[in-house]
Parts: sequence; structure tokens; C-alpha cells
Amino acid sequence: TEELVYALFNPLPEAHNMVFRGKALGSSISSLHRQGLTSGSFNDLWLGDYWTRNGIDYVVVGFNYWKNVTGVTAPHAVIATRTNITNAAFGSGMSSMASAPIYASTIPNLENTVKLVFGSNGLLTRPMKFVSGFDGQGYPSSTVTRQVTLSLLTPNHLMGTRGPVTVLNGITEHGMYGDNQAILPGFAMDPGLRHAPGSTWLHGVTGPNSAVCLGEDGVLTASTSAGSRGVRIVFGIVGP
Repeated sequence: TEELVYALFNPLPEAHNMVFRGKALGSSISSLHRQGLTSGSFNDLWLGDYWTRNGIDYVVVGFNYWKNVTGVTAPHAVIATRTNITNAAFGSGMSSMASAPIYASTIPNLENTVKLVFGSNGLLTRPMKFVSGFDGQGYPSSTVTRQVTLSLLTPNHLMGTRGPVTVLNGITEHGMYGDNQAILPGFAMDPGLRHAPGSTWLHGVTGPNSAVCLGEDGVLTASTSAGSRGVRIVFGIVGP
């Protein structure tokens, strides 16, 4: 039975990246699950499990995905919202990706909402690279590493893309550099989780006025960054 599988593999932390359950866990994380994160056992936490608050599902899509990335040592689970949590413009006339309104204000303003589910000290801080400049033709030309708690999903997270991806008219998307390039296990186990209703901004830009989005049809495109698209976030959670 399924319960036997969970009981058999529960003592093996690495097995939690290979078993999909999809169980509703309530509206906030329990002390039992916090303890499992602290110890790295991930006791009774599985891919697809989710918490729901204010109509938003926060879904477990991986474990220890960023472990041993520079500065990340804590055991953690990776959480993605099942759907877009809000809609916003990415930002136009960008001098750098990190200063775009979506990262300067929209995403940071969601942190308190997330903490209602996972606690004030329950979020993982991790490095992520951002496009930091554009060349004379308006193409991304440099990156900078910033510490983040919440971010947009990357094409890598969803599809396991390796290296830069051509998204439109030969323009190459560079903003995914610097994060783990492997697909998040939850999206590999349930490809339907990759898609949210409507179009969704991803972590990537193709120019000062163009950012990468995932359409409802599952196609990556470069879209005018002044337009409003869905904002779907990914982040790590840790124990106390």
C-alpha cells in the first residue's frame, strides 16, 4: 500500500526527493515538520504535499536542492506556489534585473504573506544571479550574485534546461545563470505542476524592456516587461 511505501522510505532523507504524495498539510507548518527540517530527516514530508492559505497552495517540490551552493548548508525543502500569487509588471527601462520593480518591491512585499505559513525564521537565504547590465545592442552582458529568500522560478526549475535558452527571434535568455540547473523533483514527478493558469514571469530578461514568461500553453517567450503577468514564487524553508 501507499502507506507502507511512506513508512519504508521515511527514514531515508534522500528518498523524499523520489516519492510523490500530494497531501494537504493545513494552513501553516507544524512543529513536527519544522523538526524534520532542522534534523534533515524530512519526517512525513513528501513531494507534492502542500499548505493552503488565503486560496494559495504552497507545494513541496524538492529537498536540499540548494544544499552546498555557496553559503547554503542547512537542510531545506523547496516550496513553489501552485498558481500565480499576484500579477505585476516586471519593470521597463531596467538598468539591472535586481533593481526591476518585480524584485525591488513586488516579491519582497510577499515575504510577510509567506511567513504566515512558515514562520518568521523559516525561510532559507540563498545566492542567485541576476543580469546586471546590457551591451550597446541591449542584450544582457553581465551578472551579479544577490542573496534572496523568495524568487521567480527559472526555466531550469521547471524543465531542467541546460545553459541559455533561445526564447524568441534568436534572442538568448541569460538570467537563469547561477541557480541549480537541474529540474526540481516535484516538477519532474508531476509535469502538470509546471503550468499555472495564465502567463507567468520567470527569472530571466532578454533586454532592458523584455523579460521571459511561460505561457499557459507551456511555451517560453520574451514579453514586454512593462506588461502585467502572473508572479509565481519559489523559496526554501528551514527548521528553527
